[in-house]
Amino acid sequence: MGQDAPCDVHEAERFIPFGTIGTDDFGDAISVSGPFAFVGSPDDDDVGVDVGSVFVYRKSGGVWIPDGQIYPSDPASAHNFGRAAFAHGNVLAIGSFDRCGDENFAGGVYLFEYDGANWVQQAKMCNPDPKHHDFFGAAVALTEGLLIV
Repeated sequence: MGQDAPCDVHEAERFIPFGTIGTDDFGDAISVSGPFAFVGSPDDDDVGVDVGSVFVYRKSGGVWIPDGQIYPSDPASAHNFGRAAFAHGNVLAIGSFDRCGDENFAGGVYLFEYDGANWVQQAKMCNPDPKHHDFFGAAVALTEGLLIV
């Protein structure tokens, strides 16, 4: 067990950002579920400085094509929506460092559900006991009926 096994690494897919600039941190979070891929861009400035977004791609004919962009329902500067993302089935959790409470970087998590045409926000969860720099939402995971933050 003490030795590293040889590893053959090669590029299989590449997600091309649409509408981003170099400082948007495109690719900070990536999750794939079924025909969808989600790529976080927490410093995206489309709706405000560093509000953030998540790019959606759909696999069609073996190729990932842009399929939209998700923004928080309550955008505010420097909240870094898209710092974490995890999809399971038709549910998507997106972490945002500084979105809830009065404490800086207390964090929050947004839940979206696919309705057959769009990803619709269903809930926003805040850190239940926010403290300065808690970064609640910095990592998220989903499984059947369970969200882990």
